[in-house]
Amino acid sequence: LSTYRTRDPKLKPYQDLVTLLAKQFRQLIYIHTLRSQNILADALASLASSLSFPLSRSAETITVQRLEAPSTQDPWFVNLRSSLVLKAERKEAKELLLVELGEMMLEERPWYHEIEQYCRDGTFPEEAEVEDRRAIRRAALKYTLIGEVLYRRALNKMLLRCVTDEEAWKIALLVQLELLDERRLAAADHVLAYQNRLSRSFQKKVIEHKFQEGDMVLKRIFIKPGGPRYKLSANWEGPYVIKEVYPRNAYRLVNVEGEELSHPWNGLYLKRFYP
Repeated sequence: LSTYRTRDPKLKPYQDLVTLLAKQFRQLIYIHTLRSQNILADALASLASSLSFPLSRSAETITVQRLEAPSTQDPWFVNLRSSLVLKAERKEAKELLLVELGEMMLEERPWYHEIEQYCRDGTFPEEAEVEDRRAIRRAALKYTLIGEVLYRRALNKMLLRCVTDEEAWKIALLVQLELLDERRLAAADHVLAYQNRLSRSFQKKVIEHKFQEGDMVLKRIFIKPGGPRYKLSANWEGPYVIKEVYPRNAYRLVNVEGEELSHPWNGLYLKRFYP
């Protein structure tokens, strides 16, 4: 990505955003598409900008949305930046803690030093007294040395590896991080299950109407925001005739005089007319 340069200051935030997102993947492949080979995207952009119907309508075949703020200021990207900064701070704090612990324990012997020494060559520390040597000898009966690693024999004959205080701190931190990741995954699964329940509940209430060419239908009347609304106002108008059937339950309508409506209508906002 560093090969490509952005001169336009308006595009710089987007390049920074792509650089930020690229760090979330193990491997990325960038393909440079020439403008001469990108005719379809240009055509779609030109088509969207040339449509004349109101942007406030929500039942169009082609939906056009005007963004009030740049996409780089989308809440999802803002939350992503915040989470990445938080992760970096936690990682830095963790590394600093490990460095401090390492410096504190560098000159200290591990808690099992005397037992390891006795298991290795049967000797004691020079400063050990008679009672200390007797205690070390009794404790060493529960330990065994395999190679350069000391293990403690559990009651079920399982061998438990002895670790230093520094290694114990590292293991505890890793366990805490794994538990935190598990809780995050559980929370994400809970949110996904909740969204699926809402989707299923909504789909149960949606009645999809299917029509054919030549069918007579009524179309729903939409009141503009802030427009007059009366208690006895009609909710449907028509009748209209289905002229063409499009994919995704969209229909082209004409009135009884043969005049074609300006745009297709979705079947959710149509109902059959019975003369």
